[in-house]
Amino acid sequence: TDSLFNYYGYLADHSGLNLKPGMRLKVEHAYFRPAEEGEEEHTAKLFLGVSTAYFNLQLTSDGRIRFRQNGTAKYTPPSLVHGVHDEISDLAISSIPQERYFRLLFKTYLVPQKHTRSTAIIGATKSSQLDELDKELRAHLAEDCKNTAAIYGAVCFGFEGFVTLTPQVKVELNGKTKFIDSGTRIKDLLSPSQAGVLKSLKIQRQFLNSYYDVQFDPADPNVLSLALVARDRVTWSNSARALH
Repeated sequence: TDSLFNYYGYLADHSGLNLKPGMRLKVEHAYFRPAEEGEEEHTAKLFLGVSTAYFNLQLTSDGRIRFRQNGTAKYTPPSLVHGVHDEISDLAISSIPQERYFRLLFKTYLVPQKHTRSTAIIGATKSSQLDELDKELRAHLAEDCKNTAAIYGAVCFGFEGFVTLTPQVKVELNGKTKFIDSGTRIKDLLSPSQAGVLKSLKIQRQFLNSYYDVQFDPADPNVLSLALVARDRVTWSNSARALH
């Protein structure tokens, strides 16, 4: 997780990740029909489907970050669009106030079991404000996210219900630009047949405005556990087929 901490401030015990310009946010919302008397809520039997929407994080001319929807939301199954009220307003996400810093807070520490908010995005002018708000929310789980953020001169956008937010970063794989989930490792991109991949594997990482080769021992498979970050370039022999 060293790469994720150095680039995005991710620490497993803090359960948060800094959002950067150029990222794409994948928003998935699961839907369930209301439980009838005697039924348990939110079971597989009551599952209706999932909506998926994407939002690009763009850098404005004055150095702030804004959220812009990429395409339209997709529903699985397609008929779901006619039978549910989408609790994730595309307009609401796109209208999150522009700030210089944003952080995604995961459910693991943010939400007590009795609360309905599943995750949240906090934003502020200074990174220190995010640190203070992050600490406050972890210490007082029942506090209202939006009101608490205002005390610190920050903003908070909470998501209700069964919502998953996945930050994605843009990388180059064998010459093709793709978005991958944050935290994706090299071995996650390869098929089970990896014969010879280490001999042909080449990894480049950007530092300032230049790319540099990542040095590793071709005989050591541990390099396959390297988590990729934005703008990484990875190439390997076509004999080792990629999953994406």
